Amino acid sequence: MTAFGRKQLLDWMYAQRLIEVATQSGRSAKQERASVVWLHRTDLGINSEISRHHMATWIWKDHPLSLRVAVIAVSILLLLASAMRVQSWYASSGALFSPSLAILFAASSYGMLRMMSWARGVAVLILWILIFALVVGIINPYMASDMMSKGIVPPSVATLLAYIVPAVTAIVWVLHILGKYKRRFDPIVIGWLD
Repeated sequence: MTAFGRKQLLDWMYAQRLIEVATQSGRSAKQERASVVWLHRTDLGINSEISRHHMATWIWKDHPLSLRVAVIAVSILLLLASAMRVQSWYASSGALFSPSLAILFAASSYGMLRMMSWARGVAVLILWILIFALVVGIINPYMASDMMSKGIVPPSVATLLAYIVPAVTAIVWVLHILGKYKRRFDPIVIGWLD
């Protein structure tokens, strides 16, 4: 049996189990799916457990405000990064690296709104890279020497810190929230288009 056929069989068995549980409790399968938090799939022959509550959930359903704000902010950041990659692709006349990153960023933005763990992992990686790029890119001794060679007075350290500290603080807060609520993200890909 192919992997695709096995997945179809498991999905069919999962749907049959939902209908069976729903008919025993006198509720519809959709109500049962929304109310039962954990389904042990060991009775279906799969040695794992999945979260039916978090499967196919959107960010605005039953999540703390801080998580909603963090996820929406990261999603907007990823969409902006995707737009910048598309713009650089048009400017660089056809390099394939930019459109593939644009697709990854756009898919991650959608995945963040759908509370998918793989999108959370991509977002955390991008945020750490952004922190590193902000700190190294702005507090850079070569930038000061380049500005001085052009006759421009370089900004003071206090001015540079005034630019960096709010951005890095916001990013660290988002990383904290994404780490604190990482169990709320769906650990599987099954049903992510529901």
